[in-house]
Amino acid sequence: MLSTETLFRAIIVVGGLLLASSTLSKRWFYAEWVKIAFWIAFVAAIFDVTLAFVLTHVAFSDAVFWRIRTGKSICTGIGVGMLLLFFLSGEAARGYHRWREHRRDSHTSRPETHKT
Repeated sequence: MLSTETLFRAIIVVGGLLLASSTLSKRWFYAEWVKIAFWIAFVAAIFDVTLAFVLTHVAFSDAVFWRIRTGKSICTGIGVGMLLLFFLSGEAARGYHRWREHRRDSHTSRPETHKT
């Protein structure tokens, strides 16, 4: 059975991959800075998981362990900070509304095709 720690790492990696892959879409409804923020969050997530893996499988002296642990905390803070910036800036809501408008416009602008 999977441990809770392994599950959290998997969630972080999958979430980071989803954030990074979402920036590759042709239709982007958010501000341009959000792409950069998502890529930064993705890189921070990968470093965070890598450092967590290293800390659990390699023995270090106390000084080295705490330096790596501090780096892991910084990576976590950067990733969470980018996501907080996305939501607290209001860009998440603005992008969602732009997406809804686009969706509504694309559905109303389609010509009606009736098969006879």
